[in-house]
Amino acid sequence: MDDETYMQHLVSVAMNKLEGFDSMAEETSSHWSEIVEGRYDFEAFRKEVICLKGTTKEQLLSAFDEWLNPVCSQGQPKKRRQLIVHVIGKGEGPSSDGRPKLDDDRAVGDEVDRVLNEFHTSLKQDTWGKIVHK
Repeated sequence: MDDETYMQHLVSVAMNKLEGFDSMAEETSSHWSEIVEGRYDFEAFRKEVICLKGTTKEQLLSAFDEWLNPVCSQGQPKKRRQLIVHVIGKGEGPSSDGRPKLDDDRAVGDEVDRVLNEFHTSLKQDTWGKIVHK
């Protein structure tokens, strides 16, 4: 890839990241994902574009060689370790029970409060955002 093509791709990625939201639902979803994942970085795309701006083709190739195609000093491929994660749902729990049956608007508000309190309680546990194995 020549330098001009690299720059065209870089500009395209930056423009894609800086593109505005198409709807309020899309923007809300983006903000909630930041909250749920505990990052709270609502300008992540903008920061990524700033980092992209200073990235050269040589840095990209060097990162690729180091992380995805490592070779030893003799030019032979290094052995890599792999981590493969499969998430398999059990079909159990509240999310598998379907939509809760609520009688009136007050019950909806109570249910939302209950779910939010449960979520906030789960955030206070030491296992949030960590890998836990048995």
